[in-house]
Amino acid sequence: MKIAILGYGAVGKSLEKILKNKNNDIFIVSSEEYISKSNNKTDSKLISLSESESIKNKEWDVVILSTRTSKIESYYEIMENNIYNESIILPIQNGFTSFNSMQSKFKDRVLASSISIVAKNITDSEAINYTEKPIFYLGEPTKSGQKNKLNIFIDQYRNELTFEIINSSQELLWRKFTRITTLSSSCIYFENNLGQILQDKEKYSFLVNTLKSITDLALMYNIKIDIDKELEFINNIPKNTRTSLYESLERGERGEFDYLIIEALNRAKEKNFELLNIELVINKIYQKYHWLVSL
Repeated sequence: MKIAILGYGAVGKSLEKILKNKNNDIFIVSSEEYISKSNNKTDSKLISLSESESIKNKEWDVVILSTRTSKIESYYEIMENNIYNESIILPIQNGFTSFNSMQSKFKDRVLASSISIVAKNITDSEAINYTEKPIFYLGEPTKSGQKNKLNIFIDQYRNELTFEIINSSQELLWRKFTRITTLSSSCIYFENNLGQILQDKEKYSFLVNTLKSITDLALMYNIKIDIDKELEFINNIPKNTRTSLYESLERGERGEFDYLIIEALNRAKEKNFELLNIELVINKIYQKYHWLVSL
C-alpha cells in the first residue's frame, strides 16, 4: 500500500513509527521547517509542501491528515495530484471543521476518523508516543473499493493499532469532540494534567459535569453518547496528558481554541443551551491569556 502522512509534528512522527516496516511505501508531507529538521533519520519518502506542484500521480491508498486544522488547505494541491477514486482520506484533527472542509472538497473519499495518540516532540526530529496501543476510530466507507482498501489496512496494522468502525460519522465526530473538549477544559481550568484531576474529588467532579453537559448538547443534535464508556476511556489516557489545546495556549498559540471551546459555545447557542463549565473555562482563558482577546 501507499500511505501518506500529511503533517510531521509529534503525532505525524508517531504515526510513521507505527505504520512503517510493513513493506508499504510511506510518504511524509509537511512544511520545509519540519522536513529539514528530520535530519533524514527515516526511510520514508520526505516531501516538502513547496514541492506540491511537481509531485504527481503517486496514487496514495490511504491519506492521514495529522497537520493542524488551520493548515489543511495548504495540502489540497498535493492531495488532488496524488489521490485517486478509491483513496481513503482520514482527517484526525479534533473538532468538526477539518472533516467538514475535507468532505466538502474530496466528497466520499473522506472518512470521519480519530486516533488516541498522546505524543510530544522531544527533539526537532524525534517524538515520544505515550499511548501503548492507540485506538483508531474510523467511519464506514461507502464504496466497495474503499472497503477493501480499509480492510487491508486494518489487517496489516491490527497488532499495532486497535480499530473501531463507527457507522455514523456524526457519532464519531461528536464522541471525540465531547471527550477532547472535556479534557481540554478541565486541564486548562485547573492548570493541571489529567492525573492530577483524576486524583482530586472536586476537580474530577468538574470533569464529569463538563462531560455530562456536552453529552446533553450532543443529544440535542440526535447523537447519544455513553458517559460511562467515555469516562472509562478518559481514565485510561496517559496521566501526564495536558491536551494539545492547553499546550498551545501555554506557547502563546491559538491552537484548537476556535475548533473546541468556541465551537462548543456556538453549538450550545444554536440550541439555546448553557454550558456553564465551558463558560467558566473561557473566562479563565481570557483572564490568563490576555493576548487571545486582542486577536
